[in-house]
Amino acid sequence: MDITFFRYGMVGGSALLVDGIIFYILHYSSLGLDIHPSRILAFLISACVAWYFHKIFTFKSESKKRYIIQLGKFLLGNGSGIFLNYLVFSIGIYFQPSNEGVMISFLAGSGLAFIYNYAISRYIIFKK
Repeated sequence: MDITFFRYGMVGGSALLVDGIIFYILHYSSLGLDIHPSRILAFLISACVAWYFHKIFTFKSESKKRYIIQLGKFLLGNGSGIFLNYLVFSIGIYFQPSNEGVMISFLAGSGLAFIYNYAISRYIIFKK
């Protein structure tokens, strides 16, 4: 098995935990933000964390581009994955708005986006 996929999984799993914790804090804690803004903010924060660790660990990118430009390209390149994640999440909570349904939708959207974003990152964004 390709070590890059394993590293991608490690970073992705860590980003998923960051995503879940931030979502929980924003939506379920005393902050009590609405579910959709909570989900979007949590995902954006975790995407920034993922970009950083993919750059230095997964793909070991030595790009001389300014970090903010590379981050922007990463977010744009994975935009369709963000859309896929949010679409699956939104459809899931529409049909199953319970707390369990929210978490299942969260995991389903994240899982599909994980696979899709790996392909985008490996073969387009961090292509050597």
